[in-house]
Amino acid sequence: LSECLFFFATAMVLGKFVFQGPSCPRGLLASGSVYVPRALDGSDAPPVGLEPRVEELEVHDGRGAGHTVDASGFQLVDHAWDHVDYYSEADIVEKYYPECCRLVAERVGAAKVVAFDHNLRCSRVPSWMGNAGSAQTDDDAPTIKGGSKVQSPAQVVHNDYTLVSARRRVEQLAEPPKVNDTLNKVLGGRPLLDPAELPARLEGRFALINVWRNVAPTPVQQMPLAMCESGTIDPADLITLEVRYADRTGENYLAVPNPRQRWSFFPGMTRDEAILLKVWDSAGDAFCRLDGAAASTRAPPA
Repeated sequence: LSECLFFFATAMVLGKFVFQGPSCPRGLLASGSVYVPRALDGSDAPPVGLEPRVEELEVHDGRGAGHTVDASGFQLVDHAWDHVDYYSEADIVEKYYPECCRLVAERVGAAKVVAFDHNLRCSRVPSWMGNAGSAQTDDDAPTIKGGSKVQSPAQVVHNDYTLVSARRRVEQLAEPPKVNDTLNKVLGGRPLLDPAELPARLEGRFALINVWRNVAPTPVQQMPLAMCESGTIDPADLITLEVRYADRTGENYLAVPNPRQRWSFFPGMTRDEAILLKVWDSAGDAFCRLDGAAASTRAPPA
């Protein structure tokens, strides 16, 4: 789950979080009634079925708290390197993607890492996430050279993958890329993953991890990323949001508030730091049955 807008203090701050209300249909599988259409340039049409609810919560300073990808679902790491032009699609795909793969492999010990997507976000770009009754008004948003439009901050509590969409996304990486896929032009119709190795990858453990960083030369002062500790998430609080692309459907989890949730952020992040944010781990699949009913009290992957 990731989040939104903050009022700064010191070791703890108050943050305004956009959750969903009690009438929004909960479930670990898609209901078909909660969705957002997404255009080829990355912008969104008005969402359907949401019930935005703003809550003000404590957000704890995560620096020095010992958060790790395995224990909390997120981790702050030092990552000074020869920065590229983050507004260039070619620089991101050709230089930054391999660096992210190297960083994740080094930190989590993965046998294989592939990078397949990215978003560049700016607080000056508005979004339906802060105003759930309207489309993303991004006509004046800058465009990544050779790529999509710069996106708004994700101002709604969410997780990028679900019980269904995580496995489905890995399967799709072993297929020819689709029109919305970042690597569509680069791969020339070839799949990113060798289809022959897909069964073994899915039978073993796989995880989806975001590398989140500040790309500006100055530290983050507004709209930092907030993360919910994985062990404090109740599967019964999750809502499946369909993201309907032109040629495929992704899924995110939204959430209702719960006093058990514990939120953290890393204040003043510089461009020489990165957050590793685990948005799915197949080792956590046992937290529910495929019919969407909770089978244990164990939290889903962060």
